[in-house]
Amino acid sequence: MIAHDAGCALMASQGFATFINDYPWVLGIVFILGGPLVALYGKVFARIVATTIMCVFGTLFMIILFTSFGWMENTCGIVLSTIFAIATGLGTGFLCWHYKKVSYAVLGLVGGYFVGSVVYSICLAIGWTSIWGMLVLSILFALAGAAATFQWPNFVVHICTSGIGSYVFMRGWTYIFGGYPSESTIIEDIQNGVDPNLNYAFWIYIAFFGLCWAGSWYFQHKKHAEHVDDTDDNWQRVKNDQ
Repeated sequence: MIAHDAGCALMASQGFATFINDYPWVLGIVFILGGPLVALYGKVFARIVATTIMCVFGTLFMIILFTSFGWMENTCGIVLSTIFAIATGLGTGFLCWHYKKVSYAVLGLVGGYFVGSVVYSICLAIGWTSIWGMLVLSILFALAGAAATFQWPNFVVHICTSGIGSYVFMRGWTYIFGGYPSESTIIEDIQNGVDPNLNYAFWIYIAFFGLCWAGSWYFQHKKHAEHVDDTDDNWQRVKNDQ
């Protein structure tokens, strides 16, 4: 029964991946609808945004890690790895939900990663093809974003939520119209010696991302200027309980 259930789960995950690959516009629509919510109201709902991000990315990161170690090549490995990955995602999400500094650090980490990814994509477009360069830039920007939250928490949360939402919104359009490959596709192309072909469409997406980021930052600055995260009722209650 366990083997059958695990096999069904594996087939379901593979079917989902195939579905997304065949119909990328579905994920594109999700990103287009969800991105503006984070970009325009992420500062107000920073706790929910950070918790959701950590649950999803924590789970996916562990699955990728287990896969790279070859621990998901049999039924037992798939079951145990999936359970542990989900538990890790929920556990890190729990930390974000209850500890504001952790949530802020997560937003800074993810926001910094996206900025590093965009910076590398620009470098790639002008001829710098290096996977290590992509990793180093993404990690450095991610760590810088996380570290900045401890010095300028409200400002970094403001700029990161508007940036994350704008990036997701822009990425949604790339899933529908193409012209800007995903990070995983870029890595695969570089490994295979294939030109990612970042042409004029890529620069349009970058300009669009920049405009959305600036516009959503301004909107949050004006709309939520009086919002102070320390007065958030839910977080304040948790803080008082600690």
